[in-house]
Amino acid sequence: MAELRGDAAQIASELATNAVLHTGARTFCFKIERRPGRVRISAEDSTPGLLPARRAPDDSALSGRGLHLVDALCARSRF
Repeated sequence: MAELRGDAAQIASELATNAVLHTGARTFCFKIERRPGRVRISAEDSTPGLLPARRAPDDSALSGRGLHLVDALCARSRF
């Protein structure tokens, strides 16, 4: 259970960071919904038409791995 909480916290952090850094939106809505057998974590900003996009992995870059990390954590934890 502690691992699931840690994964959920990391996913939430990555989604919130993306909403703040990459959209230019001044506000965003963040939701955590508990459903039978799983949890749904989402972030929605006020920027119309801008969808998240994964960057190609670059071992030398200091950023750009957030959505890859979210995917991996979701797969591992079944979020």
